[in-house]
Amino acid sequence: MRKLLTIVCAAAAAAGIAAYFCRDTFSMVRDQMTRTAKSEKKMNDAEAERAKLLTEKARMSSPAGREEAARQLGYKRPGELPVRKDR
Repeated sequence: MRKLLTIVCAAAAAAGIAAYFCRDTFSMVRDQMTRTAKSEKKMNDAEAERAKLLTEKARMSSPAGREEAARQLGYKRPGELPVRKDR
């Protein structure tokens, strides 16, 4: 019984000493995980922006998309009369 108690106390002391010396390592791991999460979020945001821009580029490459953009800027076809809105 005494031998078992000695082994348990030695193991607990060794675990305590190891935790004391590894405390900086744990904080470094936590900091690394935080930086990794920020980098992944930044990457995901960039991928979403890229997908949005590719969709917009595809739309603007089509004749209908170019016409839509021109109409938003106020252009109209020759001979076309603007629609008046009654108030």
